[in-house]
Amino acid sequence: VLRHADTDKARPDQPHVVLGNCNTQRVLTPKGRTAARSIGGAIDALNIPIGQVSSSPLCRTMWTGDLAFGHADPNPGLLEPKPKNAANVAKAAAVLGPMIGAVPKSGTNSVIVTHGFNVKSITGFQPAEGEAVIFKPKGDGKFVVVGRLLSTQWVSLLK
Repeated sequence: VLRHADTDKARPDQPHVVLGNCNTQRVLTPKGRTAARSIGGAIDALNIPIGQVSSSPLCRTMWTGDLAFGHADPNPGLLEPKPKNAANVAKAAAVLGPMIGAVPKSGTNSVIVTHGFNVKSITGFQPAEGEAVIFKPKGDGKFVVVGRLLSTQWVSLLK
């Protein structure tokens, strides 16, 4: 699970975000775009086979998926819910948990590009922008966290 790369916090989402209209959303910074490309390049160089790439349909997550993996399939269930309350924590976990717990196609790894709030809903911690949380799916919606990588740490794996 990858939280979208670095964003321009001086440009928050507008009160009425329009999917497909990036002018209404917080978007990636140039640093974020570079980080997403770097993550994808490291994954390619490490020969990590990527299968399904699912993403929240917001521009920052779709761009992260596209830049890192060459594609991303939008999943409205991965949107960052608002308001950030207990009901929406449960809702986010109900969508993300089964996706993480699903065993991917043999010989591949699934990628989910989403928001920090959604990851926190199932892990209890807030990942940094561009941080990957690596899960081992056990099937039947069960999983275990096996690692975390900041966007800057992928390159160190190449050494």
